[in-house]
Amino acid sequence: TQVSFITPDQISAFTPSQISILTAGQLSAFSSNQVTALSSDKVAVLSATQIAAFTITQLSLLFSYLPSKQISYMSPIQIIGLTNSQMTVALLSSLLQLQITYLTNIQIITLLPAQLAVILPYLTSTQIPALLDIQINALSSTQITTLTKIQLAVLTNIQVTILTNIQIQALTFEQIQSLTTAQISALTIAQIFALTIIQ
Repeated sequence: TQVSFITPDQISAFTPSQISILTAGQLSAFSSNQVTALSSDKVAVLSATQIAAFTITQLSLLFSYLPSKQISYMSPIQIIGLTNSQMTVALLSSLLQLQITYLTNIQIITLLPAQLAVILPYLTSTQIPALLDIQINALSSTQITTLTKIQLAVLTNIQVTILTNIQIQALTFEQIQSLTTAQISALTIAQIFALTIIQ
């Protein structure tokens, strides 16, 4: 295509207004060198349609200076294509609540505590049960108290049994009431002893 003949230096010479009128088809044909020639001021004018035209490989080349507005334009396919190294705290913080629901369970289980903390309040009833034991154990008391009734109710019995005593004691009165009968039955003796009088 003619687009492929444009050099990175020529792309650098484009003004933001010129970049803003490129079609989705033209942008999707950009090579890696062409994509990296886009400066931050040019990336900032890209529309939702233009951002959605990029492959995840192309988009990843812009992550270091992709504005939060543009991150919010990412499509479900692009979200699903994110690798763990691409899911930085900054990027995850810029995702819309709806975009977080697009993350697959395979992506969720690769998240480290700092990454998980950013999206925890927005995880769905299908994402919560996917959390690994090590991820649940890493949740702070504050994070435990932010779990919604819906999120708590979908914890598997196995996930309930690995809650630490400190995490159990962090549960609010309302949260304890939201536990299912199956979850209550799954509590270990140590967890039951950990319940405070107030709880």
